[in-house]
Amino acid sequence: MLFTFPFLTRKQYITLGKKAFKTEGSTESTFIRYIEGSVIGMLYRMQVYSNMFDIYKFIVFGNVLIENNIITYPKRILAIGEILSFEKYSKELLRLNKLNRIILKRHRFNRPRYMYISHKFMFGFIYRNIRRVDLAYRYRNIDIYRGADISK
Repeated sequence: MLFTFPFLTRKQYITLGKKAFKTEGSTESTFIRYIEGSVIGMLYRMQVYSNMFDIYKFIVFGNVLIENNIITYPKRILAIGEILSFEKYSKELLRLNKLNRIILKRHRFNRPRYMYISHKFMFGFIYRNIRRVDLAYRYRNIDIYRGADISK
């Protein structure tokens, strides 16, 4: 089963798999962290916007900060403990967007187990390695090794 990700080509997927295979520690958790720990993936899990395309534009326009530095590359992988926050003017926009989604009952306050999110102060970070059991049910059955062509 090949797992597809928005804004990630097959070649980039394979490259991340090979990079995870070469690092120390669990290949599986490292590979999952590379996929889920990207800026665009983290913002999706923080439920900043409900649409990946809106999140992509939000990042490219320079609204996202990592350790108080503006980031415009959506595929950047966050290290464990790196704080992701937002520009001052975009925080208010996000609060209004979130409030609107709460009123329309389109927002859930469920965060992944590996991530800390402050909805009040609008920041988040990954505080531990991501394991397969932390993923949503349908993503647990991924054949990571075959999907990333690292079994060859």
